[in-house]
Amino acid sequence: MSGIQYFELIAHAGGNSSNLSYRKAESMLVFPEVNAVCLGYSKTRQGSGTGPQWAKTLTKNIASIISKGVTHISLFEELGILCEGIGPDRLSDMTANLLKSRLITYTQSICHLHGIPMVKKRLQNVFFDYEYKHWCDGEYFLPVALTPLPHCHQ
Repeated sequence: MSGIQYFELIAHAGGNSSNLSYRKAESMLVFPEVNAVCLGYSKTRQGSGTGPQWAKTLTKNIASIISKGVTHISLFEELGILCEGIGPDRLSDMTANLLKSRLITYTQSICHLHGIPMVKKRLQNVFFDYEYKHWCDGEYFLPVALTPLPHCHQ
């Protein structure tokens, strides 16, 4: 997902949180926890991700940046510098969502190579539809956990 798209939507809305462009940008900035990658600071495999409340905060922060005269953002990573509260855990949630389709493809190739059984699973935010500017879910074949997975963060 291009940082330019949501930045432009928020700029177009003029900071008005009830504007359709503003609300669209807000919906684009929801990044659920990708528990399968085991990144983050949670003591369990169930992290919180960047849900709707965090998306509101992030959108508000971007609107604030725009109101201070920033007119262009080229890289998603620049938000880590510009917005308070965006640290490694939030960035890992965002990054895992942005890379999810690639992680799925890689996982499937390893499973095929080693004969690891897979089952179809439904996943959130697998890819971003640039035409309609929204995240798309999908069903993908992924490995079967034969034994319960240990906690990733000990």
